[in-house]
Amino acid sequence: MAALAEGFRAPGGPPGFEGGLALRELLDALDGARREAFVLTQLVGMPHADAAAVVGCPIGTVRSRWPGPAPTSPAG
Repeated sequence: MAALAEGFRAPGGPPGFEGGLALRELLDALDGARREAFVLTQLVGMPHADAAAVVGCPIGTVRSRWPGPAPTSPAG
């Protein structure tokens, strides 16, 4: 699945047609909790802590559902 996640990213812009298909395959392959963590951290760009607050679970739970890198909270 990691290859699918990498396949949808187009540098500096939204996914193209093939990338969109890869993204759809990735999302379809994930169970609901993992899909939610992926969308919030990788597509929306939330840090794990913010995604955990939205979902209403501990940050470790979000990290375990999608352990990939997430953006950090802006300073200040």
